[in-house]
Amino acid sequence: MIKAKKQTKKSTCLEINLSSYKNITPKFFIRKIYGDGNIQSYHYQHYFQMYYVIKGYITHTTALENINLGYGDLCVIPPDYQHTINVNTANAEFYACSFSADFVESILQQAGTGGLLSGLFNSGDIVLLKSIPAQPQLHLQNLMNFLLYEFETKPINVDYAIKNCLSSIFCVLLALLHSQEPIITEPTEKYSILNCINYVKNNYDKPLSLNDMIKLSHMQKKDFCLRFKNFSGHTFNDYLNKIRIEKAVELLKDTESKIPLTRIAVICGYDNYITFYRNFIKYTGITPAEYLKLKDEEE
Repeated sequence: MIKAKKQTKKSTCLEINLSSYKNITPKFFIRKIYGDGNIQSYHYQHYFQMYYVIKGYITHTTALENINLGYGDLCVIPPDYQHTINVNTANAEFYACSFSADFVESILQQAGTGGLLSGLFNSGDIVLLKSIPAQPQLHLQNLMNFLLYEFETKPINVDYAIKNCLSSIFCVLLALLHSQEPIITEPTEKYSILNCINYVKNNYDKPLSLNDMIKLSHMQKKDFCLRFKNFSGHTFNDYLNKIRIEKAVELLKDTESKIPLTRIAVICGYDNYITFYRNFIKYTGITPAEYLKLKDEEE
């Protein structure tokens, strides 16, 4: 199992054994590795594996050749390919990513460019990109950081955001393989906003503020507010209240629960019933009591 921390001087195994993660989907895995020059690992996996070096040097060794990977180099290895990874320099840093064949297939279908991208994964050959130019290299590193964050903060679900992000990486790789300047159509900011939206949907019952989301997005306040509204159609506070009231309506529709209105307000993230009451009217046009009355009349 990969350790996401600096290694000691003892030789350390970097084997990515996805089957050992019982509570994590085996379709996707990523770690950022900090090596000290004494790491060696033998791999034989039923997964695609991708290595992207951002500092120092590592060597990828197969039965036929040694491939030296340095700053800005990326390598994709097909499943069932026996190889060894050696870290050659102190303070090396690289991303190690694994993904299953069916996960790749679902991404290709989602991307709508499966015919173009499938060649990356169906040839059975190693895909090697050396000395990636500065602009796509920075973009790739941002995408890798986003993948790492998504995987570590939500390890049970490989969700829509990860698929889109990995799809964007594949498109950049394809453009580079064809010696084209990659067109970055989905900037990293979009994934940050999507991550914040998912966070609101999953944590609406907790205290949330605009500053919390700005920190989560790693964006400037002005940029975050503009992009959040462009992407969601709402300001952050409006979107948060919209989600909370939608959840309140779901609870009110449950005829068997009979939860008091004051309790529903708390469950939906409001510590003040008056604020809940005002927002309920704003987003539904009627009071909570009027909504209950209409529901009873319909029944």
